[in-house]
Amino acid sequence: MPISVRVKTIIVGIARIVLAAIAILICVALAASAGRHGLARYAYGVKGANPTIADFERAIHLAADDPDPELNLANALADANRNQEAVRHCEHAVALRPGDEFSWLELGYVRRLAGDLEGACQDFSQAVSLAPYYGQPHWKLGKCLLDLGRSDEAYAELRTAVHRRPSYRPAFIRLVWDYTEGDPKAMEDAIKPNDSASNIAVANFLVEQKRWEDALHFYQQAGAASESYLHEMVRQFVAANRYLDAYKVWLSNHTVASDHCLDERGCIYDSSFENDRKFEDDGFSWSVAGTIDGVTVKIDDSAASSGKKSLGISFQGDSSPSVHVVSQLILVRPSSRYHLTFKAKTADLKSVALPVFSLIDRGLSSQVAESSVLPSGTTRWQDFDIEFTTSDHTDAVMLVLSRVPCRWSECPIFGTLWLDDFMLERR
Repeated sequence: MPISVRVKTIIVGIARIVLAAIAILICVALAASAGRHGLARYAYGVKGANPTIADFERAIHLAADDPDPELNLANALADANRNQEAVRHCEHAVALRPGDEFSWLELGYVRRLAGDLEGACQDFSQAVSLAPYYGQPHWKLGKCLLDLGRSDEAYAELRTAVHRRPSYRPAFIRLVWDYTEGDPKAMEDAIKPNDSASNIAVANFLVEQKRWEDALHFYQQAGAASESYLHEMVRQFVAANRYLDAYKVWLSNHTVASDHCLDERGCIYDSSFENDRKFEDDGFSWSVAGTIDGVTVKIDDSAASSGKKSLGISFQGDSSPSVHVVSQLILVRPSSRYHLTFKAKTADLKSVALPVFSLIDRGLSSQVAESSVLPSGTTRWQDFDIEFTTSDHTDAVMLVLSRVPCRWSECPIFGTLWLDDFMLERR
């Protein structure tokens, strides 16, 4: 073999040995580092939930290039109110791992504890730049800026945090409430609710604070999505006998259609049934008692005393006389006399328990007046009236169509009843 070839072979062999040695050294170094890191974390991990400051210091001595023991020691020092030392160890952790937003957040946290708000905001800002699509850095920065009095910048960051993580929204609303001292205009400017979810969240919060008028404003901005919340608010007010408040909320998404409204008290909604609206189970419109066997209630355009429509009620057999077939809650004034009139006609109406209207004092849960029994057989439109006087504490009465009592739980009734032209006058 020529000498030159042998020399090349020897050189290649030596190179392979050197590379293998370097690889072994790197593996040994990595293993040693991993071992030191493992021992370092074991130094405090073996203590479970109760490691001490000394355990973290021992871990740092074992692995000075590991940022995690530094962060853990910083937190332990902060818990011990040794905030300046905590800042130094957090700074060391950040130097070891500068691209980690969590380390910057921890540094900002301990700087705040040490009283350095400006420095904390800078740290949180660095975390935002490293993780702009995460909610937590924006949240931390926003709260820090708010403490500095830089409210416009703070609210912008907090809104971004909520956008990134909607679970922050309740805390954001509470934070703004506290900072603005409950000023609804300032709250709206800060939160800038621009969709149904955010408007409803603000409104629900204000309901909890008993700020009904302000809540109503945000519910109205939420549009149709808030309808169920408005219904619930009406139900709460009615259950608490706060009828005027209930009426204001209910009126926010209704138009009172009647030519015979005295004012907000003494108004019968859709008194001539011309609006063709759906029946509701709460509020101040006509309500139908769900699905009643043998009874059909509908707006009827085939018969009317005036206008084009009336309320038609068809009876086809057994039904309980005590059921409120149709009803409406009406605001009235205490200690006042009223005269209620309406028109009715029938077709082949037959029963031993005929329909009758009654007025029930909602607050006292007692009947205050009753109409004459509506006629059987077939009749033309007839006028009916009810006179009643409210008590000193009456704010609302319920106008109810049921039937006269019967000895049996089920009393058959057949035929059709039409109702129209309700009018309430105060005497």
